[in-house]
Amino acid sequence: IYQPGLTTVQAWTTDVLGNASMVTSRVFNVDPSFVSGTLTTLNPVKAGAPQVLGWYTHTSGTADYVLDTDNTFNLMEVQNGVKLKIGLPSQTAEGVALNWANQSSFGGKAFKLTLQTKATTSTVWSADDEPASLSFTTAQIQSDATGNWVEWTLPKTLNSSLWPSNDQAKHDWRVLVENYAYGAGTSSRQMETAAFQVAVDLKAPGALSLWVSDTSNEVSLGLNQPQLTVTVGYTGMAVGDELVFQSQVQGDVNTSQTIMTYRLTAADIHAVAGVSIAQVNLARAAMAIVGDQHYQLGLTVSDAAGNSKKLASGASPMVIVDTSTPDAPTLACAVGQDV
Repeated sequence: IYQPGLTTVQAWTTDVLGNASMVTSRVFNVDPSFVSGTLTTLNPVKAGAPQVLGWYTHTSGTADYVLDTDNTFNLMEVQNGVKLKIGLPSQTAEGVALNWANQSSFGGKAFKLTLQTKATTSTVWSADDEPASLSFTTAQIQSDATGNWVEWTLPKTLNSSLWPSNDQAKHDWRVLVENYAYGAGTSSRQMETAAFQVAVDLKAPGALSLWVSDTSNEVSLGLNQPQLTVTVGYTGMAVGDELVFQSQVQGDVNTSQTIMTYRLTAADIHAVAGVSIAQVNLARAAMAIVGDQHYQLGLTVSDAAGNSKKLASGASPMVIVDTSTPDAPTLACAVGQDV
């Protein structure tokens, strides 16, 4: 909170099983003199202002929405829908009750939400009015002990000002609330939340390769080769990326198993001819999920934001595990010869 101006503080509780509570938010107006150390107090935002109570994501259209705690939206989350929870004030800053009612002159809608965005270093707010605005009826307002609120699933339109193509940046967001029950130009007609910051990363790792040999994409492992050094290469490689290796019997996808998860460090990453690569050691015993066999290796790479890339099936290297020992030779004298 050592930043002057409106600041949103969010808190939630996560138990040992990873279950997260609903998010609690409060907006503070941080006085510049407090930041400089000359005083003063933190003043909560005045009553009458809407609030962003949380944002939620899910990994597929059928999965439940969960509270997003990393403040970062990846490509999969955007494509499946990001949901905002907006708290609606019940009264003005002066304590006068606010009216939320459907208006026939606005198609039976009561209010409109508009998401505005800007670069963190910019002072100019922008919004694509079509993809980033939506009107609601009073039937869509929900209530609980904390007050009135509404959920808004943001549009999934890529290559817009909301979701720029291959975006990898932090943005300031705010939500405008237009209450149709009041006349244009009045303070109750147009309200806005405090600004909050999110990171958007829509660029997944690309051009993924996995090699097991310098001369071919096939290698044999015997008793004297307890581990295999594999080389991973892809564009966008970065510290913290997660590599998940799989092994399956050749041609049998039902046998696929995860054999190792590895997180890249700075020491792992090297550039060869302009391409980022990393080498990782895999245990022969882990790859040989059913003993001596022909195996295909798989790999899925995920960046810090959760964007992932899977190795194409046609690019899977072959590992032949053969640890059986040959039969012992026999020694015998030729007929008629004595030793």
